[in-house]
Amino acid sequence: MINLLVVGDGPRDQSALPILIGQLLGCEIQSRYDDLHEIRYLKGKGDIHARKVKYLSRRACADRFDGLAVVVDTDKSPRREKLKNLRKGRKEDREKNPPFPTALGEAKPHFDVWLLDEPVAIREALGFSADFDNVNAVKVEYPKDELSKLVESSEFEFDQVSDALGAIAKRISLQRCVHPKDTGLAAFAEDLDAEIKPVTGIVD
Repeated sequence: MINLLVVGDGPRDQSALPILIGQLLGCEIQSRYDDLHEIRYLKGKGDIHARKVKYLSRRACADRFDGLAVVVDTDKSPRREKLKNLRKGRKEDREKNPPFPTALGEAKPHFDVWLLDEPVAIREALGFSADFDNVNAVKVEYPKDELSKLVESSEFEFDQVSDALGAIAKRISLQRCVHPKDTGLAAFAEDLDAEIKPVTGIVD
């Protein structure tokens, strides 16, 4: 089992992002979740996302984590602009320090779309029948709201929406996702394979 520092773009991601990472890696992970928005007042020049990655990489290394995973939401930013700056920060950090395993991802438009794009996981986690009408995740304007509506109509009772999100994440299969390239999940999974999987000792 590996221990990761997982950083997401808000508190809602906490219940599902670490579980999803374990699913994509094919192993159980321990993790600490940090909210990217809580990291403020970093000194230095340049893009804030690049600076945050450099800071997080050094902190994860100092705190003896096995690796770092950072996922941001595109929101209204130009597509993949945030991811480009995250990667820039990783590159700059490695020019001055020993490389630390760091996987980076950008969800378009929000993390919830990664869950919404996997129909079998939705169906199994929420108890829908086999004829459940799949949602076209990339055409939904507000994936977060759409996912919350599905949770509300679930056959199962969840104490909190976050419990349902975790249940969906536990069943995610990248191969069953409908639009993984469009949502950014495929690129994140590739980065996990390149950066974090070697730490797990798993050999494909």
